[in-house]
Amino acid sequence: MTSPARPSTIGPAPPGGEAALRRRIASLRRRSDHLSTLLFCLVSCLDVIADGLVAHELAEHGPTEHALHEEARALLARIDQVKAKAASARQHLHETERLLHGPGLPGDVVWRP
Repeated sequence: MTSPARPSTIGPAPPGGEAALRRRIASLRRRSDHLSTLLFCLVSCLDVIADGLVAHELAEHGPTEHALHEEARALLARIDQVKAKAASARQHLHETERLLHGPGLPGDVVWRP
């Protein structure tokens, strides 16, 4: 059995002609901007958590070479993994944005992290 074909993200021109297509592209651009902002915030929060964890561990145990406990090291490693996945997602997002690049539309978000 084959599954039904999934519609593409942009797909064929929607009913209503070019105006409807421009609205769809503008909507995709806004979503892309929102996702980019969320990924930026996620990585920033992870940086703060990692810095706080290291500062706490150093304050607790002093600046010795084995100051970070195994649990803290494991958490820092997991944070690095999530940050790497977020970086990959941002790269894919930027590639998608290049496909959507075109003349600016009203309501476009222009800020980029």
